[in-house]
Amino acid sequence: MPQLYFSVDEHTAQELAERAAARGETLSKYLASIVRKAVPDEWPAGYLNSVIGSCADSPLEEPPDLPLDEVHI
Repeated sequence: MPQLYFSVDEHTAQELAERAAARGETLSKYLASIVRKAVPDEWPAGYLNSVIGSCADSPLEEPPDLPLDEVHI
């Protein structure tokens, strides 16, 4: 599992350690939960609806079928 390192001031470090202890978690586990909340692993709300309708004014057209000898790959 990757490890991340970053620096904070003493006050912030103490506050994070206290919050982790209050939840009965290690500081590492507590920080990981904060990061997971900040970096969602799903599409943003409404994203697919905005993308699906994005070609509504310019519909895609299916190209005509070509004989096999005219298809160049």
